[in-house]
Amino acid sequence: MAKAKKKADVKSRASKTLYSAPALEKGFDIIELLATAPDGLTSSEIAQRLGRSLSEIFRILVVMERRSWLHKSSETDRYSVGYHMLENALRATPVQALSTTAAPLMYELARATTPIVSNNERNRKLNNYWAQMLQGDLDDPRYLALLRTGVTGYQEVTAADVKAMAKRWLSKGPTLQIQVKGTSKP
Repeated sequence: MAKAKKKADVKSRASKTLYSAPALEKGFDIIELLATAPDGLTSSEIAQRLGRSLSEIFRILVVMERRSWLHKSSETDRYSVGYHMLENALRATPVQALSTTAAPLMYELARATTPIVSNNERNRKLNNYWAQMLQGDLDDPRYLALLRTGVTGYQEVTAADVKAMAKRWLSKGPTLQIQVKGTSKP
């Protein structure tokens, strides 16, 4: 008896959570279809591709156009997804959070590479830099590549490059932790 009651409760909850909103579903179908049609579609083409009658989707198209979710070209009568969709999507995504999270990392990367790049650019203008560099192994293509790309190589370093190198070279093995504590004055 308890099994039958449990089965009935599950069935009852399932029927309560599965709602039917045919007009809303047709609206989503239209948006998803138009998202794949960069040149837009006429109302007849939309109805045909969705396997629905024109009368089924006509009112939905009118309302979605009126509310700027769809745009209808006055020259071609083709519908496309409106900018209102993009505006709402951008407001609903964590774009700001991404920028806020990435900014300190990018500033830190710039802070770390700028002195190296500036120093290399300044030194490359001096004769003693070249005299020192030309003493290296000029037959080694890696050394010649370093001479040619010393500055641009640093300028092209990205945060992803730093992460990849850290992942490759910094192990999760034993680490040394040094803690510096200030001493109190007597």
